[in-house]
Amino acid sequence: MQTVATARQWLEKPREIKLNTDTNLLKVVAVITMFIDHLGATLLPQYPVLRVIGRIAFPLFCWCIVVGSVYTRDLGKYIFRLQVLFVISQPFYWLAMGHDLIRKPNILLTLVVALTMIYGLRERKYFITLAMAGLAFFSWQYLDYGWYGLWLILILYLLRHFRWASLVVVLFYMVYTKRGGSYSLLGLKLQIQAFAVVALPLIYIPFRTRIKLHKYFFYAFYRAHLLLLYLIQQIKGVLG
Repeated sequence: MQTVATARQWLEKPREIKLNTDTNLLKVVAVITMFIDHLGATLLPQYPVLRVIGRIAFPLFCWCIVVGSVYTRDLGKYIFRLQVLFVISQPFYWLAMGHDLIRKPNILLTLVVALTMIYGLRERKYFITLAMAGLAFFSWQYLDYGWYGLWLILILYLLRHFRWASLVVVLFYMVYTKRGGSYSLLGLKLQIQAFAVVALPLIYIPFRTRIKLHKYFFYAFYRAHLLLLYLIQQIKGVLG
């Protein structure tokens, strides 16, 4: 019975997180590295180092989602906001990144699916978690970061109160996940996704900065940077 009670504490009601909850700092770093990543994907593909730097962004967004799921007053409204942002951002993503409008959704859909799975766990509505897992199983190839992204968010959530266990599991998960090609550094050929480990100090070391961001900062920035990339591509095309 004690084991069951402990498991429920992990999944359900929030407790203090002893990792970094300075999400404003994390969002600043995440949007900068995301912008660099998208520059490398669209305008400067000849510089793969930009995509390497961009690996820092996703783990930070994942952790912000976990922190948000624990401390938000209304998890349902949080999920709804992300859903709305996903829908209105998709045309911008399509224009900027040149992906298929329907079959290549932006990263926000992955975050929505993962957050909904967390909602099912927290509220003991496990059928919701299972439904989302089933959806992901049949459509993972269309989700940005696929199963890698979903598992990373769930691992961070389930181990959020256990710093060292979480760090070890996430570190090995990142290092041994093969996706996104490779990059040579100091004579070593490494998987590009392995460079995501650079984000870990920002997740596992508590910071107390005084950075203040509007709660809709990321929502506005995400669309704005995609629109900017699209406009630059069009200007570049006109100028030859």
